Amino acid sequence: LSTKFVLYISLIVGTCGAAASPKIGSLSDRYGRRWLLCLTILGGVLNEIITIACASHPNTFHYRWLLLGALCDGVCGSFIAAMAVTHSYATDCTAPQDRGVAFGYIQACLFGGIAVGPFIAAFLQRTTGTQMTVFYFALVCHLGFMLFIAFIMPESLSRKKQSRAQSTHEEFLDQAEEQTILQRLNPLVLLEPLEVIYPRGQEYKLVRRNLVLLAILSFTVFGVNMGAGPVMVFYSGYAFHWGDFEIQMFVGWTSATRVFTLIAILPLINYIFRTLPIKWARKRGEIVPKPTSTGSDNVDLYTITAGFVIEVIQYILFCLASSGKLFFVAGILGSCAGVGSPILSSALSKHVPQNKMGQLMGAIGLLHALGRVICPTV
Repeated sequence: LSTKFVLYISLIVGTCGAAASPKIGSLSDRYGRRWLLCLTILGGVLNEIITIACASHPNTFHYRWLLLGALCDGVCGSFIAAMAVTHSYATDCTAPQDRGVAFGYIQACLFGGIAVGPFIAAFLQRTTGTQMTVFYFALVCHLGFMLFIAFIMPESLSRKKQSRAQSTHEEFLDQAEEQTILQRLNPLVLLEPLEVIYPRGQEYKLVRRNLVLLAILSFTVFGVNMGAGPVMVFYSGYAFHWGDFEIQMFVGWTSATRVFTLIAILPLINYIFRTLPIKWARKRGEIVPKPTSTGSDNVDLYTITAGFVIEVIQYILFCLASSGKLFFVAGILGSCAGVGSPILSSALSKHVPQNKMGQLMGAIGLLHALGRVICPTV
């Protein structure tokens, strides 16, 4: 029953997020990143309030009310749209050659929270003697983050760039008015945001190929991780008799390893293969060309490939693991695959104009939301 209920929540959040994420990403191009990011967090706030109501008054609020919380979270884009807008914000503030490292820091914060969160929850529960403190703490964190973004964090997108994106969107609306009612009601309209990763025209042939391949890889990696996550938790309890403590240790240590990879290994790779050769060339008196702002270089490609290979090896070891220790080691090894994910997002961002960055990240959010629906179902 618990696995099915988790699946229902994932389906609701994923389906609604698939519809909302591209819209939110596109709106962030036209009206700035901050307020759209606040909107995505609002869904989490409403979800936490409903969760608290269900946990504190179970006789009044049935646990199925949690599905309503999932609906609120999904309609506001959930964390998928939040990450899309966050990555768009980062592209506004970083040079293309440093973008992968910036994305890595963002993901390190995400997994840092996943690693530290269980320890904080256990401490609060033991100190107060009730699980409700954990829910209230999560609500305060959501509200504090939303207030920080609304009143302290500066906007990354200038008014000029917002106006330019608004003008482009108005031209698109003028063309859309010529569509018939049947064309507008076509279910495939939901996939229209993916057009940003499939630009028309012979001159975009190579860019289109790269975008499609990178988008498929992003969908696959994210979807498999979302689908396999709950399965690993239930499987480890079934096969190795892990309890809450062992599962928390597994999640904590794998997340901590991923954080170390993102904040130490990834910047080191960037320094050795990008910054250091430029420094040596300048010392030799050579003229160093300005880094290109479009397309992926070999550092991107090799890092993405390495991350994908490590991911595959991890799942092979999961299948072969005959004990909890081997399963644990496979999880730690797989965490090193984290170097590929931020570089993958960075590589995608190098293939579209800056004024379509939110649209691109929203489209990737749509793919991730579909992966959140399809892969757990599989």
